[in-house]
Amino acid sequence: MNRCKPLVCLTALVCIVNSSASLAEAATKCTPGDERALVLSGGGAKGAFEAGAIFHFVNHRDCDFRDIAGVSVGALNGAYLAEAPLDENSLSNLQQRTQGLVEFWRSINGPDDILHPRFLGKLRFFLFGLDSLNDFTPLQKIIEKGVHPTKIREGNRSLRVGVVSFYDGVYHEVDPKQVTDDGEFRKYVLASASIPVNARLPRIPSVASDDGTRSEIQYADGGVSHTTPLVAYFSPCDFSPKLLFREATRFGPVTPCVTSGLREHDGPIKELFVVVANPYDPASTSLETKKTAISDGREILERTLDVLTTSPYRWDLNFALAANRMLRWRQKAYAWAKSIAPEDKAREVIAVLGEGSSSQEQFPVRSANPGPDGFSLPYEMGIVAPSRVYANTYGFDKANVRLLLYKGCIHADLMVVREFRMDSMRDACRGEFPVTPEQLRDDPDPPL
Repeated sequence: MNRCKPLVCLTALVCIVNSSASLAEAATKCTPGDERALVLSGGGAKGAFEAGAIFHFVNHRDCDFRDIAGVSVGALNGAYLAEAPLDENSLSNLQQRTQGLVEFWRSINGPDDILHPRFLGKLRFFLFGLDSLNDFTPLQKIIEKGVHPTKIREGNRSLRVGVVSFYDGVYHEVDPKQVTDDGEFRKYVLASASIPVNARLPRIPSVASDDGTRSEIQYADGGVSHTTPLVAYFSPCDFSPKLLFREATRFGPVTPCVTSGLREHDGPIKELFVVVANPYDPASTSLETKKTAISDGREILERTLDVLTTSPYRWDLNFALAANRMLRWRQKAYAWAKSIAPEDKAREVIAVLGEGSSSQEQFPVRSANPGPDGFSLPYEMGIVAPSRVYANTYGFDKANVRLLLYKGCIHADLMVVREFRMDSMRDACRGEFPVTPEQLRDDPDPPL
């Protein structure tokens, strides 16, 4: 029998061990690169759930994000993260900011750190039409201290903040590269977290008119229209009735879409990591059930708002999943056509299933993931959502925050295991965000 020399054997053993370690790491880490986007929903105090999920992605899984979009508390979290410079140390920079984001949430002692109820606010609201119930000066100071638009611009990481104009009801996504005044951009971040009636809506000067004058426009929480800012990842414009009635001359010249406050992305996006702060099941349209009838008028009003806000919340997610399935179907259909048809026939498939002004037809959706054959591709996409409601919108107390951070991490781990086929790192969540057994008694961790 041939025997290897000790040095050769040792070298081979080291190579095998290193190879095994590399494979193990690959099974738990994101692939290097920055063609990845992070999408954050609204949810008030439940933004701590988002922070826990982000920490798992960035600090446990080494996921880097070049593109960040957020609405309401998602805009606050996103604006803080976006200051991490996008350079040769991009991931390390983002990990430091993510650690800082978690520490910020841990530092919150209660609702008073975010808002103060206005004196006799409810009475003045019903009797005199007071514009808001709460004073969000503490939150405004947090934004002034923690959000630095100049650093975001210099860092080159893309950021989108979703707001709704109370002037015309249009949803806009504001980019700090477009709004060069730091104070004005901070107002947009505050507006994105300003729920009408609960908060006073910031007034921001409009674009100058032909005579040079600028009027002030009120902006509100982007969640009024899109609780989760996904629409821009599938089309840079809204759908138009003209697409449905292409032959109807009463609509005049046909255009592919009606532009809104959305714009093209700076570069290709191949993966979408979506974090929402409320439960979501694509197979269900129901809210968390109420065990008893509601007789208190205040509870009825609160439940009404829950039902109203749930519709756009679910629409955003349902639309994104359906749009991605359509893009995946087209990708498979085109690949099949190329495998069985001559080149000229395959070109006809491109014309039918294409996009852009040169195509014979307009495919209903497109993505920010361009393909080599002239049309956009689907994303690798995963949605992180809690299994239940852990806190109300203004439940900013330490116990809630601790539990939300832990649950965000656990559900982020669950998503990457199921959607991105990685190995679980649940123990890392338990080590970083410890909770008591009592907190998990009624809500154990979901099975993998």
